[in-house]
Order: sequence, then structure tokens, then C-alpha cells
Amino acid sequence: MARVKVRIPELGLSLQDVVFVVHGPKKEKIGELHLSNGSVDWWPRMAKTKITLKWGQFADLMDEHRRRSGRRWTKSTQPKA
Repeated sequence: MARVKVRIPELGLSLQDVVFVVHGPKKEKIGELHLSNGSVDWWPRMAKTKITLKWGQFADLMDEHRRRSGRRWTKSTQPKA
């Protein structure tokens, strides 16, 4: 099972990212997920560059994944408008 460590900045420092350090089942680091006001950044392990998606792009990617997986929204998982 994967393990995740979270670093959340103090409330007064809103310009800092929330960082998730993700480890795989063998406790090896898979990468870091950085969440900010403007984007979602994924830093793969040993990478020199990050993958950046704006929040709208991230939402589209997740919707596409849901469609390809054949999953449907249920009443409990439907996003609120």
C-alpha cells in the first residue's frame, strides 16, 4: 500500500504549496504532489522537471479517467454545483 506524507503551510502563508510526498508499497519515493492556488504540480522521483496542470486541466483529466474506466457518478459522489 502506498504511503503519503503531507506538509501543510501555516494559514498565514497562503503563497506556499501544500505538498504530498508519495511513497510506494516498498517505501520507495514515487514523487511529490504540490497543490497551489493556480495549479497542480507532479514531481516524479529523480525528475529534473515537473508536470504542471492548471486546475481546469486537472479536472478534465480526472473526468476523462472516470469516463475511460467506465465509472459513473452516483448520488453520493456527484460534485456539487
